[in-house]
Amino acid sequence: MEYLDVADPDAKDMADIRNNLEHKYLKIHWIEVDKNDELRFDNLAYSILESDFSEKSFRLLRCAREAIIYLSLAIHVEEKRRNKNDGLIMPLPIIGYDCVK
Repeated sequence: MEYLDVADPDAKDMADIRNNLEHKYLKIHWIEVDKNDELRFDNLAYSILESDFSEKSFRLLRCAREAIIYLSLAIHVEEKRRNKNDGLIMPLPIIGYDCVK
């Protein structure tokens, strides 16, 4: 993937973390690890400091919270627009079905 056009500079790091969490191996360190220390550092894992992982996690949580707020505001605007119409608004029934177990 190309990350040069992305507004967030941490996008590649976050994508690498997500990919390693889902498909590979993520190693979180409490202290800085020397890349030459073979006992604690290996090429199979994506290594990250706990403080960096925490910072990126909170950043993603803030982005998710903002997205939920924007979605709720958009729904509010749409509902207000629909209520202004004097015409008939047809309901959209949801058809229930039995779940086969």
